[in-house]
Amino acid sequence: MSKSRPNHNIPRSIDDGDTDRWHILSRVALALVLALVTARATMMEYQRDPFAVDPNSQAIPQGAGITTSIVLDLLCCVPALLVLFRRAIDPTFTLIRCYSVLPLGLLAVWAMLSTRWADDQFLALITSAHLAAATAILWATAQLVRSWRHIRLIAAIMLGLLLAYAVHGAIYRYVELPDLQRSFEQNRTQIFAERGWQPDSFSARQFERKIVNGEMAGFSASPNTYAAATVMLAIVAMGWLAELLRDRPIDGRLGLPIIGLLAAGWIIHFTQSKAAMVSPILGAGLLTIAGLFGPFLGRRRRLVYVLSVLIILLGMLAIIGHGLYHGTLPSVSLAFRWKYWIAAWEIFRNEHPWIGVGWANFGQHYLAYRLPNAPEEIKDPHNFIIRALTELGIVGVILLAAWLLRLWWELSRPAMPPATTPRSRLSALRMVGSIGTAAIVINIFASIDFSQGSAFAIIELFKRMLYLCALLLGAIILANKPQSQGDLDDRPAPWLVYAILIAAGIFLIHNLVDFSMFDTSVGPLLMLALLIGAGMGARGRFDPRPHRRSLWIGLLSAMTALWLTAWLLIGVPVAMAESSAQSGDAQLRANRPMDAARLYQQALALSPVGNFDYAFRAARAMIFAHDSPEEIRRMIDTARTLNPSSPDPLLMQAQFELRQSKPDLQRVINNLAAALRLNPNDMATREQYADVLASAGRTVDARREYEQTLWYNNQLAEDEPRRLTPDAIERIERKIHSL
Repeated sequence: MSKSRPNHNIPRSIDDGDTDRWHILSRVALALVLALVTARATMMEYQRDPFAVDPNSQAIPQGAGITTSIVLDLLCCVPALLVLFRRAIDPTFTLIRCYSVLPLGLLAVWAMLSTRWADDQFLALITSAHLAAATAILWATAQLVRSWRHIRLIAAIMLGLLLAYAVHGAIYRYVELPDLQRSFEQNRTQIFAERGWQPDSFSARQFERKIVNGEMAGFSASPNTYAAATVMLAIVAMGWLAELLRDRPIDGRLGLPIIGLLAAGWIIHFTQSKAAMVSPILGAGLLTIAGLFGPFLGRRRRLVYVLSVLIILLGMLAIIGHGLYHGTLPSVSLAFRWKYWIAAWEIFRNEHPWIGVGWANFGQHYLAYRLPNAPEEIKDPHNFIIRALTELGIVGVILLAAWLLRLWWELSRPAMPPATTPRSRLSALRMVGSIGTAAIVINIFASIDFSQGSAFAIIELFKRMLYLCALLLGAIILANKPQSQGDLDDRPAPWLVYAILIAAGIFLIHNLVDFSMFDTSVGPLLMLALLIGAGMGARGRFDPRPHRRSLWIGLLSAMTALWLTAWLLIGVPVAMAESSAQSGDAQLRANRPMDAARLYQQALALSPVGNFDYAFRAARAMIFAHDSPEEIRRMIDTARTLNPSSPDPLLMQAQFELRQSKPDLQRVINNLAAALRLNPNDMATREQYADVLASAGRTVDARREYEQTLWYNNQLAEDEPRRLTPDAIERIERKIHSL
């Protein structure tokens, strides 16, 4: 690395957050931001239980559920409230101008409003709260990053988090996976039964494939998300490597980012993510260009900005043009994405172009528009811009574009030299230790299912302690200033600023072909918000307007009232509803389905918006309890009303009718036909539909549906796991010949 230092620095107000009596507010707010982001980056979250509960089944360990997610989302707003509080009472505390947060905040509000017209209102409500929390984290971080030591502190936490990711991957790969594979081989049938899967079903085969292949998903639902988050952290590690080579004297700390980068490569290898194998190279190239030519590019800011936007737009148009001309995109992975995007465009055209189908509701509508040769039943279009277009409509994509364009402009600002101000001492050990400890404590109470017994809890606690050790090892050593009395390092670190900005940019590029920003786990989204906020703090300009205390007190009061209202109208009802639903699960496992049904219905009544899942589980429990057919039909109809785009209640209604002593075949036919309109590619349902038509004497219609089943099967690739087995194909052909 060159010994020359780029002439970029970060702005600082007349105090850097540590030089007056109110500095404790900023310090606590920043520590809370880092603790919450770290805690959620090291836990698995879910919106709904992915496995069905059956009588006499065993409880499966649960991660952080919807109550935990909502509580943590509300806590993510606390640092922003602390910043507003300091601004209201401290006339010397100046905020930076970050107008890009306005369209992002409006996007979060629009996502929340989409709950009103979404088919799955509950899912829209929960996931829009995640977006609001990320907005609050971004704005608070932008206002709290005021010195080089803040930049170094955030980057050190990110490097420590990368080491924790590596520890988690190693534990899974070399400790948990061998035991899991042995247990699966011995208890394969029981495991499938506990999850409500048939051994030859697609879900069962996919689960088996993941275990056999040793697929690593980390703290996320998808290996691609684990890989994308790892790449984001790895680019920060590249910044550390460049910064430590630039700093003098070079010491043993240089080994930490090297270890982190090697660990990142190991993680990416086992996730088998193709995009993650390419993006670190792109990140390294951009970091080199920024470090070597940053001042030159900064003097031509407008030209570089315009050219960058044009390159991005032309690149997007080129991809669209290639897809339209050839009917696909190069490589199998991108070809699959193209199929998702074609279906997304049809959803946009045919549903609600201006307002969208509702936040996080793409998956509810995708099945009806899925191409016959697209096998996966995805929940996200694997492109955050297309997601905004389909779920929030033209209004949403305009707000997203406004945020991105303004954000890029603000982040392209040349940094200002810092003012010369006295600085208070701050212990690296104390600051990083308190952040890491708080993060792991939050993680423990949020993500460990202590109901699984002491042995399970001890193992999970031990894993958290290993995460903490890795986090503290990396963060404390890098955040500590050499040849000092343990103070946080406050030397200029321009390479880290570049790395933080590039890491956020690469993650956004990842999400043009992936959904890691909106995985069920919120950690990657909050990590992105943290890095963008740090970049804005490093590049921001302070608002010179005079302090108007009454204005800021009014704003603080309004935001606090809104926050408390969210607790009362969303947080508390969600917690009460989930508690009731979990009690219902326990009753159903204890083979008391009638009590379970009552608790599920209670959960439905307590929920702040209609939750289709509670109604569906109530109907299912009532079937186990052999409740009256009319009551069961009424509850299934309730589930259909709460999510009219889901075929599941229709299929449940059909199966229920077929089990009656004198089934109403016309009712069954109507339900199966309606389910196929919502999911025409479902070959199992189509075959059953044909069976019922044949039983009703409608042989011509039955033959057509059998032939359609085989036609849909022939559209899938030869090696596609969802294809019918040879035995199934032979069975259907025999049925056709018998008609």
